[in-house]
Amino acid sequence: LLHDSLWRAGSGGRYRFSYRYSDTLGCANADTVSVEVVSAPEVSVVGYPRFVCDAEGVELSSYVRSVSEVRWRSDGGGVFDDTAAYTVRYSPSDSDRARGGVRLVLVGAGYPPCGVDSASVWVALYRGPRAAFSSDVRSGCAPLAVRLRDRSVAGDGSIVSRWWRVGDTVLRGDSVFGYVLGASGVYAGGLVVADSHGCRDTVVYADYFRVHPSPRASFEAVPSLAVWPRRRIWFYNGSEGVDSATAFSVWNFDDPALPGGGWDTAWDTHHLYDDSGSFRVGLWVQNRWGCVDSAFRTVWIVPGLQVYAPNAFTPNGDGLNDRFRVVASGFSAFRLLIYNRWGQLIYESTDYGTHGWDGTVDGIPAPTGVYMWEVVVLDHEGKQHQVSGMVHLVR
Repeated sequence: LLHDSLWRAGSGGRYRFSYRYSDTLGCANADTVSVEVVSAPEVSVVGYPRFVCDAEGVELSSYVRSVSEVRWRSDGGGVFDDTAAYTVRYSPSDSDRARGGVRLVLVGAGYPPCGVDSASVWVALYRGPRAAFSSDVRSGCAPLAVRLRDRSVAGDGSIVSRWWRVGDTVLRGDSVFGYVLGASGVYAGGLVVADSHGCRDTVVYADYFRVHPSPRASFEAVPSLAVWPRRRIWFYNGSEGVDSATAFSVWNFDDPALPGGGWDTAWDTHHLYDDSGSFRVGLWVQNRWGCVDSAFRTVWIVPGLQVYAPNAFTPNGDGLNDRFRVVASGFSAFRLLIYNRWGQLIYESTDYGTHGWDGTVDGIPAPTGVYMWEVVVLDHEGKQHQVSGMVHLVR
């Protein structure tokens, strides 16, 4: 170096300088000096988003060099989770959201005697959606069908997707969402909405739906089939999910002889029918939550066994009394047999609706005379009966 030279350090560090000189008489001397060079502070903000949804925080990272400490600040009203850390999170304020963004500044202090360096970034804030919903019904009897409607308010973007929560079930759906809660219990209700900028919002209510248990109506009819003159039927309530002391039950006997078919509100009941026929008896039960169920059962009152047969018929083709038919009632199975005077079977039928002897044997007219008939029937209680008699064939 020349006398009175200027030297610039390329980077911080400790440098040693040596100086040698001599005069015109040949005398010489030397000196050495050490110089410590401190680098200037350098800071920059890295790893930050250009924009965020206003409901979210801003994650920021820093790059620093030759810095003893850092400080974060903003031109908004939000707060940092730590203003002296190298990685921080900034939570925007309402004023930040109102103006659509915030400027975040990083200041790094250098080592003495160096000063400070700073860097700033602008982060735009999108107004995200605000999730809200309603349901047409929130409580009722199982199974409970609910219909939920999206009441969310969109922000800077349009709402493009929805995830509905009912209990522990989360399903993607439209702005109107239907679901059936099959079992009794308390269920959460919630909604997550996302807009075209990727902003989301969530709303969840822990005890939003309340489903009450429904009863199961059932009963027994004893007997379910009665043979005249037995006309009284007993009905025993076997409903589940109800307390007989507090439940409300209604019977209908479907009896045409009574107004509305006849009613009763006892837990167990009976009814005396005035006529034969089939009757569809109904039971409705209601538990303490007002949940209702119904059951129906058909009972029969059938006539007692009766068999009637004419003592003569005239199969002459005049259309009057040309066939021998038996009139019977109160049976479940029927068989007619006809024998000639020598005990030979000449006619048989098991079809009550179409039976009738036309007075022929193998297509040949039988002679005038007396023939024996026999009817074998089963009544409605399964008992077998035999009835027999004589009929005159007259030509």
